[in-house]
Amino acid sequence: RLKWAENAQLGYFAQDHAADFKSKVSLYDWMHQWGSDGDDEQVIRGTLGRLLFSQDEIRKPVNVISGGEQARMLFGRLILQKPNVLLLDEPTNHLDIAAVEWLESYLSQWEGAVLIVSHDRYFIDRLATRVLEITPNGIDEYLGDYSYYVEKKEELEELARLAREETKQVVVKKQRADKEQQREERRIKQRIEEIEQAIEQHENR
Repeated sequence: RLKWAENAQLGYFAQDHAADFKSKVSLYDWMHQWGSDGDDEQVIRGTLGRLLFSQDEIRKPVNVISGGEQARMLFGRLILQKPNVLLLDEPTNHLDIAAVEWLESYLSQWEGAVLIVSHDRYFIDRLATRVLEITPNGIDEYLGDYSYYVEKKEELEELARLAREETKQVVVKKQRADKEQQREERRIKQRIEEIEQAIEQHENR
């Protein structure tokens, strides 16, 4: 069970966020609603600029922007909310190369914690310092980037394969030993029966 620290302030990026952009307000007005009391027009425009929106683009309504632009707007909301823990669900979906590079740069300088769920292996490899693999038996932790995770995973799978092979060999040897023992027991039993028959014949003479 995951338990957050008391001072954790969560910022969540959802994979499905279309519902956040159904209104006809402008990009500027949409972003402005997430600003703090001290965030003036310059801060809002600067945030949108950091997200690669031109001054002309910030006037268009949010209900017509693309999926990639929606994602950039959500990152802007997180910037203004100033959380210390980011939960990002497939954050690179719909982003073009420039936006992905911006996100990588931003997250690499992020001083808080970031938990990322992503199929973008290159993105994870650039940012991750720990990889958590969810398995039927629980969560396995790897202290490294994605490349380290892949390497260790292959090592563990090879060790498991060798262990299975060794166990199989031991079982085969035991089965062979059991068969040898059974043959020896039959031979001894047969020899005892032969001796007993010889004694009985000798006594009947």
